[in-house]
Amino acid sequence: MEEERLRYSLRKEIFPDIPEDTVIFACFSQSAFYHWLRILQRVPGSILWLLRFPSAGEEHLMRTALAWGGTEVASRVRFTDVAPKETHIRRCRVADLALDTFQCNAHTTATDVIWSGTPLLTLPKEPFKMCSRVASSIVFATGFGESMVVYDERSYEDRAVALANSISYRLEENEHGRVERRGVGELMELRRNLILHRDQMPLFDTPRWTRNFEKGLEEIWKRWVDSCHSPLSNLDDEGGVTITDDDPFFSEGLPS
Repeated sequence: MEEERLRYSLRKEIFPDIPEDTVIFACFSQSAFYHWLRILQRVPGSILWLLRFPSAGEEHLMRTALAWGGTEVASRVRFTDVAPKETHIRRCRVADLALDTFQCNAHTTATDVIWSGTPLLTLPKEPFKMCSRVASSIVFATGFGESMVVYDERSYEDRAVALANSISYRLEENEHGRVERRGVGELMELRRNLILHRDQMPLFDTPRWTRNFEKGLEEIWKRWVDSCHSPLSNLDDEGGVTITDDDPFFSEGLPS
């Protein structure tokens, strides 16, 4: 409940003029603008939150929104200034759903968004381009990737709309006897899971990552030493290194 109170307060701080049940889509990196406008058309009253990054782009994007989506949809595209890192991560939680880009996914931005508890919808469109697969790797490292990864543009739009439409609010009494609104539905449940499991998931488990990275380096060194003794050796895996986590997070299925 404390997290919801903080989100509600920040929503009013950043977007004081929107209704309480407005769905906020957000992207803090590049653009898949055409698909985002189609999502806005299918989720009445929702807004798309973008950054002035660079500020000169705002005018061009608004002109495009008018041409592609019309006046009503364009009026729901909202811009804010780029914020310092600490403020940026704090206000990432204001969004209901972050929308990723396709050709080059969010990288650090994706981890910022997930750390704040906001789910990220991503599409690894180009399987042979690493920059198009980064965000899917990030969200799968949370344990809840199946809920946030799609594999074509239509599914991307449909999934965003379905998650947005899953949100509803009800009034509940808090621990102090006060009545507060509480979000329910698939998207809200996904958000709670990201927050509750944040400190255990591999994505933010730096000691685990360090142990496994060191194991990989040791394996690379071993192969180099072995190749010095057998220079004609041929590795079937073309030099790729796979290591096994001694404490697999997913060994007993996804957390609940």
